[in-house]
Amino acid sequence: MPVWLRQAVMLFLLACCCRAQDVDAHTPAQGSENLIEERVRLSEILVATPQPYRPSQVAEVERKAEKLHADVKSGADFAEVAKRNSNGPSAAFGGDVGYFTRGNLAKSLAEAIFQMKVGEVSDVIRTKQGFVILKVTDHVTPSSQFRSSNSSPQSLEILTNTLGVDFGPYLASNVLPTVRKNWYALIPESASKKKGKVVIEFAILKNGSVATQRVVGSSGDVALDRPAYGAIAASNPFLPLPSEFKGPSLGLRFSFYYNSGPGIQITPHDTTVPVGGSVQFSISLKDRPVSWSVRGPSCEASSCGTISPTGLYTAPQSVPTPAQVTVVVSPISDISETARATVTIVPRDAPR
Repeated sequence: MPVWLRQAVMLFLLACCCRAQDVDAHTPAQGSENLIEERVRLSEILVATPQPYRPSQVAEVERKAEKLHADVKSGADFAEVAKRNSNGPSAAFGGDVGYFTRGNLAKSLAEAIFQMKVGEVSDVIRTKQGFVILKVTDHVTPSSQFRSSNSSPQSLEILTNTLGVDFGPYLASNVLPTVRKNWYALIPESASKKKGKVVIEFAILKNGSVATQRVVGSSGDVALDRPAYGAIAASNPFLPLPSEFKGPSLGLRFSFYYNSGPGIQITPHDTTVPVGGSVQFSISLKDRPVSWSVRGPSCEASSCGTISPTGLYTAPQSVPTPAQVTVVVSPISDISETARATVTIVPRDAPR
């Protein structure tokens, strides 16, 4: 996400007469049972004021913003209005500025945004840059986390758009306990003292059946890999997906930990950035120094983009082939413990 967009978030807070919070991914409190952090996806229409500006210019810009707001409320397509009228890089993507957690926003703004329904549009918000209209396009809610008898957690990520549906109850009452029960039953005695991590990705279709199951992260030990894979297979089929969900499937990533914890986690884990644009990555570790790097199958050094010591990735000025690069972060004290995120680089005027 471009740096100016995150700066704009802080300006929104000034407009709401509240104190700006640090723009960082929210870290749940110690002992939190949240597995998937609640977040919303926002789009914006920004009508900028000249810098510096006169009061008469501000009034003119405000009238334009109110007119655009009225158009959207009357049924005009938000993305099209943003493309034609919004100022700034997000206009090329229909105003999409990505996902935000509560920790990304000051409390007063977060309370307002997180109460909005998917598809709902905010009032016109005054900022130092001009006037902004926000729309909530997705709302991902937390699901429960469960722990095994030796306190080794299983981590779960939702990989696909939830279309505003709360999958927390479905995952907590059906998917998680079923997988856990089958996993425990399949773990051999020989694996009881071993350490390792296995990552499985799969999709649950509308009727509850499992599709496209695959191991994306092997422990290197079949005694650990086999129970994790088998836990998903033995759970097939799950209960049907919630009826209010209109998508084709729910994509999930399970991480199975044997006598260890989930360690470092990165947010976002999959994002799109225009050439020359930026996105801020955040990690779950707040008290350990880390090392960031960028790599790609067909690019080297700065041709893959650059990343700062604080996790700010900046895309190169041209699209590599293939267009995907990988951001890697590791604790300096343990380079074997890594988290990865995929960045797809697109032309500046390409739809996202």
